[in-house]
Amino acid sequence: MKRHQGIVSRMLFLAMLSTVDVGVAWGQGFVTDGPQVVAQASARQLGGGGAKPVKPKVCYPGLASVQNVAEGFSLCVPDGFEERQRGSEHVWSDGKGLELVMSLQIKVTSPDDVLSLIVPFLKKSGAEVEMLPDHRLRFKGDSGRGMAFGKHQHRYGALLYSSCAEPYPDCVAAEEIARSFANSFEFLDETVAPYGEWKIEKTGHLEVLAYPEGATGKDKDWLAREYEKGYESIRSALGLAEVKEPVRCFFYPGKHFLQMYTRRDSGFAIADKGEIHSWYEAKDDRQSTGHEMTHVITFWAWGEPAEALLGEGIAVAMDLSGRDVHKAAAEVLAIQGGEFMLAAMLGNGWFKAPPEVAYAVSGSFAKFLLDRGGPEKLAEIYRAPDFIAALQSVYGLSLEQAQKEWNDTIGR
Repeated sequence: MKRHQGIVSRMLFLAMLSTVDVGVAWGQGFVTDGPQVVAQASARQLGGGGAKPVKPKVCYPGLASVQNVAEGFSLCVPDGFEERQRGSEHVWSDGKGLELVMSLQIKVTSPDDVLSLIVPFLKKSGAEVEMLPDHRLRFKGDSGRGMAFGKHQHRYGALLYSSCAEPYPDCVAAEEIARSFANSFEFLDETVAPYGEWKIEKTGHLEVLAYPEGATGKDKDWLAREYEKGYESIRSALGLAEVKEPVRCFFYPGKHFLQMYTRRDSGFAIADKGEIHSWYEAKDDRQSTGHEMTHVITFWAWGEPAEALLGEGIAVAMDLSGRDVHKAAAEVLAIQGGEFMLAAMLGNGWFKAPPEVAYAVSGSFAKFLLDRGGPEKLAEIYRAPDFIAALQSVYGLSLEQAQKEWNDTIGR
């Protein structure tokens, strides 16, 4: 039973991680000379944003219809199963050892992407995993078993899985219940133009995809030129070679459309897929050129960052907005008051800090390291699993010394 509980807890942890959104203010990388709030009403006037009518879902006998308009899904659940919320997961249970679970996922490009999120956690828990056709898998551990299904639309998806704990009367039969549960799942989405209908502009290093109506369609050529220049600027500043694959840049006419397609209202990168997704109202009312592109470029060149302090930090430092990141950090910390310690930003501490502090400090500190040792040293510490040890070996600084020098740089 403990083994089974471990599997479920890891799934829960995965689902919670996948739906966290820390992309506020600094993560969005606003340009400096435009308003930071998009008028959703004007975005809706562009067309293609009509909500799908919500009708009672027809389920087979023995199944009850469940519709969640707020989260945009519907499905059929066996009669008698009780629903509860577990973190970001919706869980239905019969009270006898069988659970049916649904968790929305963001930043995914296919149903297999959704499934790939759960596989490492199952294997780490000691479960045997069998990949099946149609974006599903079967897993079996010491005291439990189940099935998982991946669903996908635009750039978001849903992970559905069953968990059958021993001693359940018939875990094999429970797989049919899980299959019916997953097959009944539908997204209740607003009608939007599929990506295949978007306007495309190719440059030397980019593929720009613009929503066909509104400012994005009108300014497609300008966006292509602006982001191509941004790509070259970031690559040059970080001393990186050109990449073979183009960066795919998706532009949405405002936060409303970004949210419809991605379930987020702030821009983001899917670095391993070479994609950036940004909202755009006008040349002076948009996300910054460089933040999300830096995530893709550094991922291809350096891999995953070991610390968010540097992963987000270099993206803030390279956002090409023209702001002084050291001055910005000093101003944010002055508002916070008291003494600030970099040690508090390592590991999970970065995610616990107020977003305005996390992004401002990260951008300033990454710029401090870049200026002090150049891109090669920054790349080395960027990948290092032990940040404090790498700081000493690469820069010859203890954390305390780095704190003092950085404080001096920002005038604190």
